[in-house]
Amino acid sequence: MVIYVRHWQRDQLGGVFPFHLLHRDDEGILLWAPASTRGWLFNMPDGRRLPETPLASWSSTPRVPVPHPSGHATLSWHPTARDYSLRWFFHPDGTFARWYGNLEAPAALSPNFPPAGLAPPPAGGLPPPPAARLAPLPVDGSSSPAGGFSPSPVARPTPRLADGSLPADSSRVPAADSSPSPGAVPSLSPGADLSPSPGDGVPWPSPGAADQSGASPMYAAFLDTVDWDLDVVIHPDRTWAWKDEDVFTKRLTQPESYWVHDEPRVRKAGLSIIALAESGNFPFDGTWCDFRPDPSWPPLPSELPPHFNAPPHW
Repeated sequence: MVIYVRHWQRDQLGGVFPFHLLHRDDEGILLWAPASTRGWLFNMPDGRRLPETPLASWSSTPRVPVPHPSGHATLSWHPTARDYSLRWFFHPDGTFARWYGNLEAPAALSPNFPPAGLAPPPAGGLPPPPAARLAPLPVDGSSSPAGGFSPSPVARPTPRLADGSLPADSSRVPAADSSPSPGAVPSLSPGADLSPSPGDGVPWPSPGAADQSGASPMYAAFLDTVDWDLDVVIHPDRTWAWKDEDVFTKRLTQPESYWVHDEPRVRKAGLSIIALAESGNFPFDGTWCDFRPDPSWPPLPSELPPHFNAPPHW
């Protein structure tokens, strides 16, 4: 299944980016896109990009989509009701490069719609999410997770980076446990089978699978958010830095044209990511750093979907 992540700027699109859907449950949505996947930025009709355009003109002028290939292979984790998404960026050889904390409004998933030429989704729209499976540990290590997350009742296996080494300060990483945990983060190691199975909790067909009729399963849905511009870059050793803070601060001085209006909320979201990174807990414990996609997965669509500018489902 294809998920189109849409970034909104007031009442206009700022970007549309296709991903394969790997997993969805109560805790969030996990997406994947290989390097050079075609997305779209929405620029001025004369070709100017946002940095080259006065903000008032940018927000008041209808813009046009321009193809924009991704520079990294990306796993994108969208935790439920959080003010951010987290990305795992990978080098061309498949090794882990860094994490990226994108500060944004909590993502809203639209109902399915059938893209032209592809099979329609199953009747009933989006299936109900299964029991929680992706269970980030609380920042303070307590048994009462912040924000509604439920910690895994069994410690996860010690995660390793793509080269086989332990993450920095591996003393913070839970010890291995031979017992499987129903709340553990699903394994996405090389060769992992992501197809649904009884009790597995994966409600969607895996990329490349066919439905009972043999038709393509690449149904599509939108995942809508508002990108808040300010971001956090986290390196493999878990050192971090704010990104685009100067741009964010400048645009806040033009509230009549800007799509961000709550600076304290944005900074609080960034600080929560920083706290997780410094703690060494999920998602900064090495989980998914050795991810490899199944080579049989089909390429993502290279054209914008029908109704790409349909109103968001907030």
